[in-house]
Formats: sequence, structure tokens, C-alpha cells
Amino acid sequence: ADQNLHIFSPHPRRSVFVAMFFCCCVGDDNIRNEIPEKVSAIPVVSERDPQFNEAVLIMEAPAAEPEPKDGGAGGDAPPPRFLALINKQTGSESVGWQVDIVDRKLLYLCRILDGPSPLQNYNLSVSEEKQLKIGDYIMQVNGKNDSVHEMMGTSRNSEKLELCVQRPRLFTKTVSKDGGNLGLALTHARGCPSLCIEDIKEGAVMRHAPEVQIGDRIVTVNGVKGDSETLMKAIQKDAVLKIEFSRAG
Repeated sequence: ADQNLHIFSPHPRRSVFVAMFFCCCVGDDNIRNEIPEKVSAIPVVSERDPQFNEAVLIMEAPAAEPEPKDGGAGGDAPPPRFLALINKQTGSESVGWQVDIVDRKLLYLCRILDGPSPLQNYNLSVSEEKQLKIGDYIMQVNGKNDSVHEMMGTSRNSEKLELCVQRPRLFTKTVSKDGGNLGLALTHARGCPSLCIEDIKEGAVMRHAPEVQIGDRIVTVNGVKGDSETLMKAIQKDAVLKIEFSRAG
């Protein structure tokens, strides 16, 4: 069963949607609700979006993030990292992307817009291994990486962009709920094909996949890919989950 709760802020158009997913043990007519998983939705950020500044303000509110746990995943070899040089005709021209900023550290490329754009022009001019792809992490924009707000502002206002691009480290773990819940607090940007792990508590993931860290992203669940809503439904559906995670580096 699931329960949905809308939490509204006092500021116009700054509501945050929180979905509480309860993993239940069912026996005859008795249902035992476990500790819920929290999922909050924050709008995806596009440099075309007139509400960009508002979306950024939402991200400034959360308390300090706990330090990620130690532990590697996906092998010792780091995924490729490269520089992408993108030229815009004017500083205000759209790059041609949408990025997710919910982890407050990096830009996560969740959509490449259709039609001609500086990003599309760049991809056509380089080999496949240097093309920007959905799921890439943008580590720096013109050498700036102090905050996602700074990187977004630079990408919106500069004619020449030097992007430090990190391919994702992908790894898969099988997690059994064991009659409980995952123990994850998840955030997502609407329409983005991933769920970002905001916090890890006692639960199935801590027991079966201790390598998973805060900031990792869920990108596939039991072979199902799609937007955040599709992934959340897949998490609710089965007792045993084969989850593909994405990590920057």
C-alpha cells in the first residue's frame, strides 16, 4: 500500500511532493506497516526554464548532508573522464540539455533536447567516446565546481563552455526486502530517469548492499528503466530487487 502526502511551503510555487512508500507484511487481514521510505520531487533544471532560480532555492534549504560511507563498487578501474568544449553563439543561448541537481554537488545529465543546439553540434563533431550522454556527470563548468548553482549559472551565461565530464560507474546489487523496506531516503527530479539516494538507514540495502553510498543513483530496477515514477513503482512491486546503481567516479 502507499500513501501520498503533499507538503506545501509558504512560498508560492515552492511545494515539495513527498511520497511515503510502506513495505508491508501481509497475513490474512493483518498488515504491518514498516518505517517508510521518503521520496521528494524537485523540478528538473533546464537553462530554458524561467523558474530556474526558484528551483535552486529549494535546494538550499536541506540540512547538512552526512558523509558518505566508505566502500567501493563496480571494480577498481575508474570510469572515463574527459573535457567537452561546447561553443554557443551567445551567452544566453540554450546549451540543449536538462540536468538534475538534487545531490547538490554535480550536474547529472538527464535529457538531451531534440533539435539543433550547441550540445548536439558538439556531439556531431567528436567521436562516440567523447560524446555527452544521458547519465553523465558534469564535474566542472569552466573550472568552477564550488556549487551546482555556480555551475548552472556559468553554463547559462558563457559563450564557451569547458565541461569536465565523468562517465558513470554502474554496478548491480540484488536486494531482498525480507518483509521490511529498503531503508533509503530518495530524491528525484521530475522526468529524470534516476532516483538519488539522500540518506541510508537500517533496512534491506544496508544489509544486502553495504557498498551503496549516499549520492548513488538508482537507474534500473529488475530490468525496468524509465522516469522516477516508473522506478518507484518497480521498487514497490517485488520483494527481491536487482538494482543497478550509478555513481560519479
